[in-house]
Amino acid sequence: MNKILALLIAACLPMTATHAADSPRPYAQVISSRPVYGEVRVAERHRECAPPDEAVAEDVAACRTVTAWRLEQRVEGYDVLYHYDGRTYNTRLPYDPGERLPVRDRSRGAAMRLQ
Repeated sequence: MNKILALLIAACLPMTATHAADSPRPYAQVISSRPVYGEVRVAERHRECAPPDEAVAEDVAACRTVTAWRLEQRVEGYDVLYHYDGRTYNTRLPYDPGERLPVRDRSRGAAMRLQ
């Protein structure tokens, strides 16, 4: 019984990955990050009421909801120029990466990829 319990406990213990501890996560140095803007249509709804003299019935104002559209500039992403392993790359990201950018290990595949 004790042997079975010991085996179950040993099997349930979390296993540690030695690969992650041995090699630090690779990062690329960001050279520049420029926001990319796009125009989006934004709806603005408001209520319009007719003056009391044009009311449909007594003490009832004729009101309706009106939608006005306007164009607004919004950040769609960031054009990022970065340096990694002696080469310069560019990409578009949905966020501003800051000063450094995590990348996948090149030994896992032929092409360098962002994480």
